Amino acid sequence: MMLSEPATRFLDELKAQPELALCPACARTRLGLGHWDILKLVRELVGAGLVLCIFDVCPVCSERELVAILRRRRAR
Repeated sequence: MMLSEPATRFLDELKAQPELALCPACARTRLGLGHWDILKLVRELVGAGLVLCIFDVCPVCSERELVAILRRRRAR
Protein backbone atom coordinates (compact mmCIF):
# COMPACT_ATOMS: atom_id res chain seq x y z
CA MET A 1 0.00 0.00 0.00
CA MET A 2 1.29 3.43 -0.94
CA LEU A 3 1.08 6.00 1.83
CA SER A 4 0.72 9.71 1.27
CA GLU A 5 3.77 11.89 1.90
CA PRO A 6 2.36 13.40 5.14
CA ALA A 7 1.44 9.93 6.44
CA THR A 8 4.96 8.71 5.68
CA ARG A 9 6.45 11.71 7.54
CA PHE A 10 4.23 11.05 10.55
CA LEU A 11 5.11 7.36 10.52
CA ASP A 12 8.82 8.27 10.37
CA GLU A 13 8.36 10.51 13.44
CA LEU A 14 6.84 7.61 15.37
CA LYS A 15 9.47 5.12 14.18
CA ALA A 16 12.30 7.46 15.21
CA GLN A 17 11.09 7.21 18.81
CA PRO A 18 9.11 3.95 19.17
CA GLU A 19 7.90 4.89 22.66
CA LEU A 20 6.43 8.13 21.31
CA ALA A 21 2.69 8.69 21.25
CA LEU A 22 1.23 11.88 19.78
CA CYS A 23 -2.15 13.53 20.13
CA PRO A 24 -3.52 15.38 17.09
CA ALA A 25 -2.52 18.81 18.47
CA CYS A 26 1.11 17.77 19.02
CA ALA A 27 1.22 16.03 15.63
CA ARG A 28 -0.05 19.27 14.01
CA THR A 29 2.76 21.20 15.67
CA ARG A 30 5.46 18.70 14.63
CA LEU A 31 4.30 18.33 11.04
CA GLY A 32 2.93 21.81 10.38
CA LEU A 33 -0.39 20.48 9.06
CA GLY A 34 -4.00 21.42 9.73
CA HIS A 35 -6.38 19.63 12.08
CA TRP A 36 -8.28 17.74 9.36
CA ASP A 37 -5.07 16.80 7.55
CA ILE A 38 -3.72 15.16 10.72
CA LEU A 39 -6.97 13.26 11.26
CA LYS A 40 -6.93 12.02 7.65
CA LEU A 41 -3.34 10.79 7.84
CA VAL A 42 -3.94 9.03 11.17
CA ARG A 43 -6.97 7.35 9.60
CA GLU A 44 -4.79 6.33 6.65
CA LEU A 45 -2.17 4.78 8.95
CA VAL A 46 -4.77 3.01 11.11
CA GLY A 47 -6.36 1.62 7.95
CA ALA A 48 -2.97 0.35 6.79
CA GLY A 49 -2.51 -1.43 10.14
CA LEU A 50 0.59 0.58 11.05
CA VAL A 51 -0.75 2.76 13.87
CA LEU A 52 -3.18 2.36 16.78
CA CYS A 53 -5.11 5.08 18.56
CA ILE A 54 -5.60 4.75 22.30
CA PHE A 55 -6.96 7.05 25.00
CA ASP A 56 -3.94 7.98 27.11
CA VAL A 57 -1.87 10.93 28.33
CA CYS A 58 0.12 12.50 25.51
CA PRO A 59 3.77 12.44 26.62
CA VAL A 60 4.45 15.72 24.81
CA CYS A 61 1.68 18.00 26.14
CA SER A 62 0.46 15.90 29.12
CA GLU A 63 -3.19 16.16 28.01
CA ARG A 64 -5.45 13.11 28.31
CA GLU A 65 -6.40 12.56 24.68
CA LEU A 66 -6.57 10.02 21.88
CA VAL A 67 -2.96 9.43 20.89
CA ALA A 68 -1.44 7.64 17.91
CA ILE A 69 1.19 4.98 18.59
CA LEU A 70 3.06 2.48 16.45
CA ARG A 71 1.35 -0.86 16.14
CA ARG A 72 3.70 -3.56 17.44
CA ARG A 73 4.08 -6.83 15.62
CA ARG A 74 2.97 -9.83 17.61
CA ALA A 75 5.63 -12.35 18.55
CA ARG A 76 4.96 -15.74 16.97
